[in-house]
Amino acid sequence: MDYTSSFDIFDTCLIRSCGPSSSLYDILASEAFSKPVSYDIRHEFIIARINAESHNNLQSIYNNIEFSHEHLLPANKLVENELSIENSLLKPSKKVLALVNQCRIDGHRIIFISDMYLPSSFLRKQLEKWGFWKDGDTLYVSNEIQKTKSSGELFKYIAEKENLCFKKWHHYGDNLKSDVITPRKYGITSTQITTDYSLYQKKWMDSTICPQFQLGPIMAGLSRSIALSEDKNSHIAITLDLIAPLLVSFVCRIINHARLHGITHLYFCARDSKTAYEIANQIIHSYNDISVHYLYISRQALYESSEENVISYFKHVGLASKTESTAIVDIRTTGKSLKYINDLLQKRGFNPIYGYFFEMYCTGSVLPHMPPYYCEINSVYNSLSNTKTRSLSSQGILLEMFFSIHEEPKTIGYTTTQEGIPHPVFSESTDEEDCLINNFNQVISVRKKLISRYTDSFIKLHLHEYADDCMKQIALPTLANFFTHPEKEYLASLTEFQVRNEYSSKMQPFVEHLSVFEVLHRKKGLSWHKGSMAWTLPQWLYKLHYKKQT
Repeated sequence: MDYTSSFDIFDTCLIRSCGPSSSLYDILASEAFSKPVSYDIRHEFIIARINAESHNNLQSIYNNIEFSHEHLLPANKLVENELSIENSLLKPSKKVLALVNQCRIDGHRIIFISDMYLPSSFLRKQLEKWGFWKDGDTLYVSNEIQKTKSSGELFKYIAEKENLCFKKWHHYGDNLKSDVITPRKYGITSTQITTDYSLYQKKWMDSTICPQFQLGPIMAGLSRSIALSEDKNSHIAITLDLIAPLLVSFVCRIINHARLHGITHLYFCARDSKTAYEIANQIIHSYNDISVHYLYISRQALYESSEENVISYFKHVGLASKTESTAIVDIRTTGKSLKYINDLLQKRGFNPIYGYFFEMYCTGSVLPHMPPYYCEINSVYNSLSNTKTRSLSSQGILLEMFFSIHEEPKTIGYTTTQEGIPHPVFSESTDEEDCLINNFNQVISVRKKLISRYTDSFIKLHLHEYADDCMKQIALPTLANFFTHPEKEYLASLTEFQVRNEYSSKMQPFVEHLSVFEVLHRKKGLSWHKGSMAWTLPQWLYKLHYKKQT
C-alpha cells in the first residue's frame, strides 16, 4: 500500500444539517441555559463562544469562555451539549463515501485530517457511524497535535509520522486554501470537493429574514445535508426545497395555533392530508395537550351517505363531541365540507369544529356564514388583488395530486359492522387513475423517507419555534417563485407525473418537452405551459420569452 488518499472531514465527508458553522451557534445558544433567556442574552453567549475559539479544544473553550449568567449551564454540561448537538446534526456525503470506498478498492491507505477543536474520539465515532472508518485508517486533528492544515505544518507532520511520499499522496477537501492550495505546495495532489447548495438554498443562505435566528442558512443547510446523504433522484430537489419546507412548516403552525386556542384534537382528512398527518405524528409526541387523528372522508362519502352513518362514524372517531374542542385539517378546500359538517354536528347538538387548510379557494359564489377557519392562502378574497396569492393558487393540481401524493383508495361512504362498529367504505380505484407517476411505489417510498428525515431535523434544529417565519419568509415565497418562474432543476420529477386532460380525458405529462413548432405556436392543452417552456428552453431564452410577454 504505497499510495495514500486523505480526506478532510467537515463539509467533505460529513455535512452539518444546520448549514454553515455560524448557524451552529444559534442552536448551541438555544440549549445553553437551564431556563429560557432573551435573544440579547443568547446573542452575548454566541459572541463569547466564537471569541473563545482562540482556545483550541472544546473543553478549553468552555473553561475559558468570557461569559456568565445565572442560568448558564456548567462548562462540562456545555461540552456534553455541543457534542450531542453535533452528533444529531452531522450527516454523510454519499458522493464522498463512494469516493473513499473506491480509494480502498484501489488499495490506497486512508487518512482523515481536520482543523477542528472537537476531540478525535468524537470524530472517529462519527466516521464509524456513517461508514467512512475502517480498521487500519488513521485520523489527525489539529487541536491535539498543535499543527494545522492551513499552515501546511499538519501535512508535513503526517508525512513524517506515516513515512509518506508527497508525490504518492492525494488529498480531498472543500476548503480552497487549506485543502487544495496548501497541500499542492508540498507536491501533494489535491482535489476540491464541492458540496454546493441548490438554487433555492442559495437564495435562503443570502437572506436576513429573521435577525434573532439564522433561519435561511439553517433551512438551506437542512435541505442540503439530506440531499447530499441520498443517492441522486429526480424527486430529491423538489421534495427537500419545496414540498417538505411547505408541509412541515404548515403542520407546525397549525399545531401551535391549535394549542394556543385550546383545540385538543386535530383530524387530518383523507387523502390529501396523509403526508401532513404523518408529519404531525412525528411532532406531536413533544406535547401532552393535543392529539392527532386520521379522518376517512371525501365529498362523496359526506354528501352521498345517510346523515346517520356520517354522524355514527364521526362519533366513533371522536370528531362529533359535546366536550372536546376539535378541528379538521385539509390541503385545499372551498369550505363547503366544513360548513356541511358543522351544520350537521350542530343540528345534532355537538360542538362545532374549526378548520385548518393550506388553501381556501372558490369555485363559484362565496359561501355565507362560514364557520371559523385558518388558511395559509385565501384565494377567495385575495385572488384579484394579490399577485403572490394568484401565483400560489394557480397550480392547485400540484398541491392536491403531486405534493400530497399517497397510495390510499378513496373513501366513498360509511357502513356498520355486525357488531355495530362504524367504519369507512373504500373505492377499489386509487389516485393512479386520476394521476399517474412513473415508479409510483418507489416515489412514495423516497418521498416518505425524505420528509420523515426532514421533519426530524426540523425539530432538532428548533425550526418549529420559528414556524411562522419558515412559512411566510421561506416556504411560501419559494413556492410562489417556482409557480411564477419554474426552474429546470425542480422540473425533472414533473415530467414523470401525468394528469388527465380536462378536455380529452387522456393522460398527459404535467411537464413535457416541446418541439420547436410547439414552442413557436404555443401548443394548446398543456397541463402547465410555463413548466413545459422552462423544461424545454435554455433558462436565458425562457426568461427572455416571458419578459417580452410582460
